Amino acid sequence: MIEVSTERLVESCADRIELSPMNSGATSPFAFPRGLDTFTSLQDYDFKGWRRQRGPTKAVVEVTVVYALEQLTDVAVSATRYSPPDSREVIWR
Repeated sequence: MIEVSTERLVESCADRIELSPMNSGATSPFAFPRGLDTFTSLQDYDFKGWRRQRGPTKAVVEVTVVYALEQLTDVAVSATRYSPPDSREVIWR
């Protein structure tokens, strides 16, 4: 898992950030409808609406950067390796 600084991420590429109120890859227990509006630009995202509907911790579920994040180390805080069953190791900070 790579932890990033939200502030630095937004500063570096706000115009290419898109958000989703759902896990776009999950199909269980049921698949949410997906389409061209699954991801919305940071500027157009209805955070207040999703927060009212789903609460503050689930108003945004996925974040993506359109095309690429050129320099991950500019926004990364740490990288952690998780291994089953309960092992984790910080491999970069």
